[in-house]
Amino acid sequence: MNSEPEVLFTNDVALVRLMALQPHEVGVRHFHTALSETVICVEGEILMFVAGTEAPTVLAPGQHATVSRLIPHWLENRSSAIAKYVLAQNGGTYDFCVMPD
Repeated sequence: MNSEPEVLFTNDVALVRLMALQPHEVGVRHFHTALSETVICVEGEILMFVAGTEAPTVLAPGQHATVSRLIPHWLENRSSAIAKYVLAQNGGTYDFCVMPD
């Protein structure tokens, strides 16, 4: 991700940020040990891939999807425009565990 996320809210168990995916950007495959994660699309179109599912969830502005802790997932922007989303993580201390390729 090329731009720094804007933190909208944070405390001991939650982190809410405004994020952006650059055109054709594919996010890192990862999971969280203590957090669930909700993605709310606000601009563009975002694909959310979740391990164990056959097809990605396609998010248009106003749509959201949630991933539970310990479930590998990643985001992708297949368009030629920036996609923006609110990322709400809650349930415990933040961590980001990268999945091997």
